[in-house]
Amino acid sequence: MRHRLATILILCLVSFVLCPSPIRAAAASTRTDEKGGSFITLFNGKDLAGWHGQETADPRKFTALSGDEKAKQLARDAEDLKEHWRVENSEIVNDGQGVYLTTDKDYGDIELLVDFKIGPKGDSGVYLRGTPQVQVWDFTEPSYANLGADKGSGGLWNNSPGNAGKDPLTLAGNPIGQWNTFRIIQTGARTTVYLNGKLDPRQYHGSAYGMVPAKVGYQRPVGLWNFQEVTVKGSKIKVELNGTVILDADLSTVKDFMANSAHAGKDRASGFFGLAGHNDPVELRNIAIKPLH
Repeated sequence: MRHRLATILILCLVSFVLCPSPIRAAAASTRTDEKGGSFITLFNGKDLAGWHGQETADPRKFTALSGDEKAKQLARDAEDLKEHWRVENSEIVNDGQGVYLTTDKDYGDIELLVDFKIGPKGDSGVYLRGTPQVQVWDFTEPSYANLGADKGSGGLWNNSPGNAGKDPLTLAGNPIGQWNTFRIIQTGARTTVYLNGKLDPRQYHGSAYGMVPAKVGYQRPVGLWNFQEVTVKGSKIKVELNGTVILDADLSTVKDFMANSAHAGKDRASGFFGLAGHNDPVELRNIAIKPLH
């Protein structure tokens, strides 16, 4: 994993005035990813060293302030921080009020791990680069349903309604009052959010993405080569993985879509084939195609 420092990303933990119950974020020991790279521990479990308070505002406006204006604003925010944020039992606790808790350092492309817990009517979030906000809220609260809370935490609040990323792909939150884990990857303009390690089944390997789930359990162990054959005839797609058919679907019959968003290319009768990368390295070989007439 690469950590690229920049001057455009600020990580914030925020709990809005709407939240009458506290949010808690847990301390974590140093973790290592699957490639042996170490994560940087942002919270030491003892105090808020490495963090400061910052009011809700357009980060561009704060950047435009003079040095003296910034110092005065940060001093006010520091007093507010003392009133509403504290460390308790190796957890960061916010009472539902006050300024954002913001890292002193700025970060660029990152992978972030954070555990969180909210109470009834909780409404909180994690800010990346000052924006977007990864939404956290009580998905059982009826008064929040018109805002999309019933779809769960993990959506990008600042995205426009109906656009990709606005709503999470699946309801993955644990019951209110229990701990949850975010894994957030941000590379350039792309933000990927995993909540409690859960995916929509239509995201599994070999699926017609967002439309029809494939069977699971037929991939070889990580690091070994897999063989996959895909047959496309009109609207029908068949996927064979290592000798087993894991998908056999007619996309023309699909009516239910992940995140209630119809796939833009579902009904195309022709088009190019492409190979994608997404966050981590992939290797491919022995690629061949045969037109079916």
